[in-house]
Amino acid sequence: MLGIAATLALFRLRDQPLPGWDFFFATGYLSLIAATVGAVIPAVIASRRDPLRELRTP
Repeated sequence: MLGIAATLALFRLRDQPLPGWDFFFATGYLSLIAATVGAVIPAVIASRRDPLRELRTP
């Protein structure tokens, strides 16, 4: 959110046209998809481990 606000402020200060709302929605959607794909592999690995063995301290 901070990056979007900074970008919008810079566009306003430089009097450049803002991208359309479809650009902002597409960027948010792609960010969500990238975060989900990036979280799947660690989640699958963690789901296959034994919790008691992982929580046991040496």
